[in-house]
Amino acid sequence: MSVDRSNVDSDSPFEPSETPPLRLSASYMGCRHCEEGSLVYDADAGGSRCRTCGKLD
Repeated sequence: MSVDRSNVDSDSPFEPSETPPLRLSASYMGCRHCEEGSLVYDADAGGSRCRTCGKLD
């Protein structure tokens, strides 16, 4: 069985040669300092920050 990719329709907004944009996302890992909060990216600090204790990870 073979596939002819030239006839494949795509709903993707990106061309195959384009690289999709990267997205910063939250982590579901617990904080290693307080073990309570979840980590979110802090653009000002350039790293992950705990939502509960506020420490950078």
